[in-house]
Amino acid sequence: MSSEGPCNAERGELRKFLYDGFMDDRNAPATKGDLEDFKVEVNTRFQLFEHRMEQHLSEMEGRIITTICRLGESCNTAYRL
Repeated sequence: MSSEGPCNAERGELRKFLYDGFMDDRNAPATKGDLEDFKVEVNTRFQLFEHRMEQHLSEMEGRIITTICRLGESCNTAYRL
């Protein structure tokens, strides 16, 4: 790596600089506890994602209904003139 820091490093060198000592050995055998922790993490992240999607869909539903009502009111107003 250059003496100027990781900004000027090659891609592979930068990756090694960032992850060296921070990542577990990928060839190490996984324990049952590791797999359970992973399963819990994936499940939690999926539940959070599902909650965000439900909120997003609910917001979109409200916007669509509001838009339809406004369009309907504008059509009624136009025909009354």
